[in-house]
Amino acid sequence: PVAFGNVTSPANSVQNIVATPSGGAGGGTTTLGSCGITGADAAQFALVSTATLTFTAGTNTPQNLGVRFTPALPVGNKTASLACTETVQNGATTTRTWNLTGSSVQAPPQFSANPAPPGPVAFGQVVVGQAASRTIVVTNPAAAGAANLPLTGCTLANAPGVVVSPTSLNLAPGA
Repeated sequence: PVAFGNVTSPANSVQNIVATPSGGAGGGTTTLGSCGITGADAAQFALVSTATLTFTAGTNTPQNLGVRFTPALPVGNKTASLACTETVQNGATTTRTWNLTGSSVQAPPQFSANPAPPGPVAFGQVVVGQAASRTIVVTNPAAAGAANLPLTGCTLANAPGVVVSPTSLNLAPGA
């Protein structure tokens, strides 16, 4: 198989399939083309190199077929097949097939906040014995289909008398 390994969505990875004529150097001029990608996750794989490779008679110099894997969410294993038609000089054809595999992984969770860390969160002048409140908006900018972002143990350092509420959040993507 052509294994792409773990690829963080929405990034991509390109692998080259090193192709030679299946008949070796003695089969006359050979072409490899009419390629297509099929399978459950075919839309996440794409051919990125020349659509047709031509191997000159008497040689079997390897050529590359480039394939790009751009995984989509949800995370997990992705598979497809690349099939190309090989035609030799006398017109005989065969189908060459490569299995494509990769795994979609999610980037480490990140959050954004307004005001952005480390602040400041300005309370202005507050009379002793009175209270003031400020809102910090926390969001999960991940794309739909990504995992929720848990934030736990929310506290403020060096802020005696300041209460954080809530102390735990579980933010859905886009929330």
